[in-house]
Amino acid sequence: SHSLLHNATLKLHDSLVNLLTGNVKDQLIYDIKFGGIISENGLNGSNKDFGNGRYVKHHFHYGYVLYASAVLGKLNASFVGEYGEWVDSLMYDIAYHSNVDSENIDDVFFPFARHTSWYDGHSFADGLFSQTNGKSQDSSSEAVNGYYGAYLWSLVRESLGASSQPTNFLRLLLSMELRGAKTYWHLLPTSTSTKKETLRRRFTLVYGNSPNFKNNYMVGNLGMLDVECSSHFSDEIYLVHLKNLLPITAITSELFSKEYVREQYEHVIAQANISEAWKGYSVCNHAIIDPMKAWEEAQKLASADLDEGLSKSQVLYFIMSLLQGQGFNVSNLSLS
Repeated sequence: SHSLLHNATLKLHDSLVNLLTGNVKDQLIYDIKFGGIISENGLNGSNKDFGNGRYVKHHFHYGYVLYASAVLGKLNASFVGEYGEWVDSLMYDIAYHSNVDSENIDDVFFPFARHTSWYDGHSFADGLFSQTNGKSQDSSSEAVNGYYGAYLWSLVRESLGASSQPTNFLRLLLSMELRGAKTYWHLLPTSTSTKKETLRRRFTLVYGNSPNFKNNYMVGNLGMLDVECSSHFSDEIYLVHLKNLLPITAITSELFSKEYVREQYEHVIAQANISEAWKGYSVCNHAIIDPMKAWEEAQKLASADLDEGLSKSQVLYFIMSLLQGQGFNVSNLSLS
């Protein structure tokens, strides 16, 4: 209803404005030394706020804010006019399209595409921390959504008269991250099926026929010098998969192809004992190949039981968007 949308928009507006303007206990500040936006707690402790003060996973975390800002900006253009520069600073922190030499100009600067490795073709998430395996990244999907959120925000900016240059640059970063995830994270074991030949060749080319990877279908953590099936988050295989699925947005079905999910879901997710908190993600995973069956499964979900990054309504909306894309009349769907 209009009243529900209005109330939700107001709540989102207040939450974003409080964060952007520093009306929170752990406010965001500009770091003159490394040229970026960090949290006050992160500045005062290297491991505070997931290492935010040392630029760990900024493209993960700021992607959520950029996505929310894009949604609000689409609904309320005045937000862009009043607070656009604050949001821009978060976008520049992770995906600055200028200053290709990352030089300090008058003590105010952002480095060029902070997290992106142009040689590797994807991002790394460790920030300033040194690792024995070089830089690394675990959640390929959050990296994708970080650039997707930035891209959507730039589109909103462009629709109101801003330059298209940032938008085009963000399309490049997003495309690179998608291709990198599909190449280095999404795996299928060796198969003699001609239908799977392309994916089989890609797996063999990247990782050979290592038995450690044949039945996992997903990389957990990718470093410059090594690769693991597990991750810092969990050794549980299904959690490694779903960590590389979240958050659920429109880009999810672009990141996870039907060809990949047909194998991945059958051999990993469908075989796992999924905890209640993660069932919303597994239903969305299933929806990519069978949205009608996933719709039935979603009726058993309760938002209170799900991970705080997901709700039942979000799961239903995602499934409906997939069904609409197939030409299905969603008005015929029933809820229970």
